[in-house]
Amino acid sequence: MSMNNFIRNRRDFDNLLLNMDRIFVRPCYINAYIKFSHELNEYLFCKYPEFYAGLQLYQSKEEKSRFTVFTAYYEVPNIYKEIEKICEDIDEIYKDVWRNNIKRECIFSFRDNIRIL
Repeated sequence: MSMNNFIRNRRDFDNLLLNMDRIFVRPCYINAYIKFSHELNEYLFCKYPEFYAGLQLYQSKEEKSRFTVFTAYYEVPNIYKEIEKICEDIDEIYKDVWRNNIKRECIFSFRDNIRIL
């Protein structure tokens, strides 16, 4: 990797704001949740391209029905205003698709913290 690519990638990361959620699914829904996450990611890319940078989904090695989701947003003008709408949209999608079949808890939200670096 050249130094220019390293600097570019570092700047790309500096431009991101992060949320982290823990997801607990019933074992029978593991594969469906993984597929849902791919579809949700594509939906958010299409609907919010100026704000949404993507997600990373991690599955626990010890407890296969436990996931951690990191969601990244671009630090651009109006993100703090728009993030409310985006999160409401995501919440509604989760409710419509999963009802009470999964448990979703916010571990970290950039909205509730002050970024230092």
